Amino acid sequence: MFLEIIDPEETFELRIGESVLVLRRLDEPALKEIRKRHTRKQTEFVNHRPVRVEVTDEDAVNADVLDYVIVGWRNVRHPVTKAEVPCTRENKLRLPGKAKLRVLNACDAESLAEVADGEGDDLGNSSSSSGSGATAPA
Repeated sequence: MFLEIIDPEETFELRIGESVLVLRRLDEPALKEIRKRHTRKQTEFVNHRPVRVEVTDEDAVNADVLDYVIVGWRNVRHPVTKAEVPCTRENKLRLPGKAKLRVLNACDAESLAEVADGEGDDLGNSSSSSGSGATAPA
């Protein structure tokens, strides 16, 4: 397996049960832009002297990262109505925590082959044991 650079246009699929999430990996420029949007400068006092510091809203960063890496999905359903739900920012943030962790783990893989092999999944959910995994384009 080779280490691969991240192309902002690449996508791959992650299967979780019968649901399929279409994802893209997060590159450094995209992450910097997201962090910049949620970082502000403020004055704090250290030893009675004003010091300018940067403060980042990490919850907003995490929400934007999840919104960025999930570009679509199939078979994601509402728990009561069982109807498919659209792939919106609001619905992405309503995914279960374990699913969010699998998404972020898959998007941090060193290569799409690593994702397809399930090697990037450190949550014990490899494609061979749970029937869920990722598929990279051929």
